[in-house]
Amino acid sequence: MHPAMALRHLQRLGAGLALVLAAAPAMAQAFAEPCARSETFPRPAVNGPYDYRNQRAALNMVESNHFIPQIENLVRGKTGTLAQELSFVLHGFPNHHRALVSLSRYGLREKSATPGNLDYTVDCYFQRALVFRPDDHIVRMLYADYLSRTNRAQEAAAQLDYVRETAGDNPMTHYNAGLLYLQIGRYAEALAQEHRAAALGMPRTELRDKLKAQGKWAEPTAAAAAAPASAASASGG
Repeated sequence: MHPAMALRHLQRLGAGLALVLAAAPAMAQAFAEPCARSETFPRPAVNGPYDYRNQRAALNMVESNHFIPQIENLVRGKTGTLAQELSFVLHGFPNHHRALVSLSRYGLREKSATPGNLDYTVDCYFQRALVFRPDDHIVRMLYADYLSRTNRAQEAAAQLDYVRETAGDNPMTHYNAGLLYLQIGRYAEALAQEHRAAALGMPRTELRDKLKAQGKWAEPTAAAAAAPASAASASGG
C-alpha cells in the first residue's frame, strides 16, 4: 500500500505519552522507561531494525508470516496472538506504515492503550518509530490521526506542525496534513495547507470542499499563491 493510501485508510476506518520531534538521545532517554520491554513478552527473532520505506530485504519474510491479510484486518493471528504478530512486525520495521495503521485500529477497537496485553502502549510504538526515523512524515501523520481520535488535539497539532515545517514541496504531504488539521479543528492551518498543496499542483478537491461546507473557505491571496513558486526558484527547483 502506498504511504498516502495508508494514511487515507486509517482515516476511513477510524482507527500518546511524550511527543517526539527529533531523534536526540536525551529525548529517547526521556521515554525509555514507559517504553521498556519486559522479559515476559516474546522477543521477535528478527534482525533489524529496518526502515520500512527503503530497506525491504527482510520484509517479505516478515509479512508472509506475521502480516497476512487476516492479521492486517485484525481477524486473528497466524503464529500467535494479534498483539504478538504486530509486535513482531514493528520490532523488525518500527516505521511499518500499514502495521501502525492496524495497531491504531486495534487500540481504538479495544478501547485500550495496550490491546491484546501488548507490552508497549500504542503511543510507545509510534514514539519508537519516530526516534528510529524522525523524518518519516507518514508515521507522524498516522500518529496525529491516532492522537486526534483519542482526544488529544494539541498533541496531534504538534506533530502536524513538524510535518508542515519540514515537508518541503511535497504536495501530497501538505494536503494530508491539511486534512488532519481540519480533523482537529485547526481551520486556519487546514486552509493554509490546502492553498499550499494546490499551488504545488495537487488536483484533489476534498479538503477544499470540506472547508467550504464548514464555512471556512477563503481564496488564497496573491502572495500566498506565489510563495511555493518563489521557494522553488530560490532553491533552484
